[in-house]
Amino acid sequence: MGLGISLRADVQHLVVAQTLPNSPTAGKIPAGSTLTAVDGKTVSNWLELRRLVAGAKPGQKLAIAFVPPDADGKPSVAAVSLKQDDIDAAKAITLAQYLPLHPMLSELQTHNPLVALARGVDETRDLILQFYVTLQRMATGDVALSNVMGPVGMAHEGAQVASRGFAWLLWFLCLISANLAVVNFLPIPIVDGGLFTLLILEKIQGKPLSPDAQRIVQMVGLVLILGVFLLVTYQDIARMAGY
Repeated sequence: MGLGISLRADVQHLVVAQTLPNSPTAGKIPAGSTLTAVDGKTVSNWLELRRLVAGAKPGQKLAIAFVPPDADGKPSVAAVSLKQDDIDAAKAITLAQYLPLHPMLSELQTHNPLVALARGVDETRDLILQFYVTLQRMATGDVALSNVMGPVGMAHEGAQVASRGFAWLLWFLCLISANLAVVNFLPIPIVDGGLFTLLILEKIQGKPLSPDAQRIVQMVGLVLILGVFLLVTYQDIARMAGY
């Protein structure tokens, strides 16, 4: 940290593991010492020590009390003068504790086909609703377009999911099918949703659109589909390449 010392993580007290050369504490606090106070303020953990060091002023001398190793419990005091870089280094250091978390998995199994069918319907409904929510959040900017995946990305992810077992692969295929169903019913020209929209317009105005208007609509839809395809394919390749 800013003092030029590193602390051992396997003990309850502030024990110095090593002192860096050319640091404020070099030659003053030996390795194995236990830090007890800074400027008369008792320190019992790493956070208290960091707070006092980070709150010091450049050129200020800190009186660091410590108990050297093999000193029969007799404390010593070292006067340590800090520079601005030392204080900034202390401010920038944080303590992180990584927890070995794993996804919680629960197996759903039944011998009743009606129960299995009901669960499948519920899962499909949830997947479709999640896709609509994702589209809404993409429109508001809460979800970035970089999260969209195309055929290349789906094939890559499918290969990874398949390695986990057939049940996972079947779930992934159902996910893709549900998403394609939603896209197919969007009011986009060329897909079924766009054709359904044209039928609604024909019903409202009492006649179909002119052939020229239909050709323009189909061309706009084709350009839109091709543009999205090229975008997601580029993103898939860039993501797989690590960019």
